Amino acid sequence: MLSSSQTIREITSHQPSALALFERFEIDVCSQADKSLREACSELQLSLDQVLEKLQECSDRESGAGPGDPATLSCAHLIQHIVRVHHQHLRQNLPRLVRYARKLTDQLGDQACEFTAIEKLVGQLHQDLWTHIRKEEEVLFPFIVRMEEESALAYLAEHACFRSVSHPVLMMVQEHEVASRIMEQIRNCTGNFTPPDWACPTQRALFEGLRELDVDLREHIRLENDSLFPRSIQMESKLRGE
Repeated sequence: MLSSSQTIREITSHQPSALALFERFEIDVCSQADKSLREACSELQLSLDQVLEKLQECSDRESGAGPGDPATLSCAHLIQHIVRVHHQHLRQNLPRLVRYARKLTDQLGDQACEFTAIEKLVGQLHQDLWTHIRKEEEVLFPFIVRMEEESALAYLAEHACFRSVSHPVLMMVQEHEVASRIMEQIRNCTGNFTPPDWACPTQRALFEGLRELDVDLREHIRLENDSLFPRSIQMESKLRGE
């Protein structure tokens, strides 16, 4: 249970997502780490109630439930869930994790060369997935939704920018495999996302954020590879009368 008497260090240790919120409120998690939330808010003339409310909202979002059985959802609704939950998770968290990794490299790079490797891997993951989700949202997902909404007579594959939906699907699956390999390298570099006892709040937040990203990305890939993509290929076959 969140309390205003908890120190900034205690809050970020139990709720690493709080670091991003503290950044927005300009609470320095390093210099103010041992101050209570009440003291930090008082120094910066922040509304303690507002900060506590936002922290609780972050906690509630982290404990949110998934979509249930994806087989019961239409492709359109499944896509909506993927974009709103998993793509949004990437958009909100990857840039933040890149900043944390860069900050640690600047501060500790000479003493701990693994941070340089982590920064490069997180940066590559950010670049690859940013392009990946844009292609899905701008090209592949709209095409799948149109297939689901149109009848066999109305469906004309030649209007698409690819001959078959299986072609972009294969590309997306291959990109999923690349992202998974990068995450595996990150797991190895971070000791399975386990920070040392002496880790600062930024390193703890980075490792926990990467752990959450790993879990979310696995579910993201599972929904697309195991449900959305096979169903879209099957749907196209039916529309073509194959």
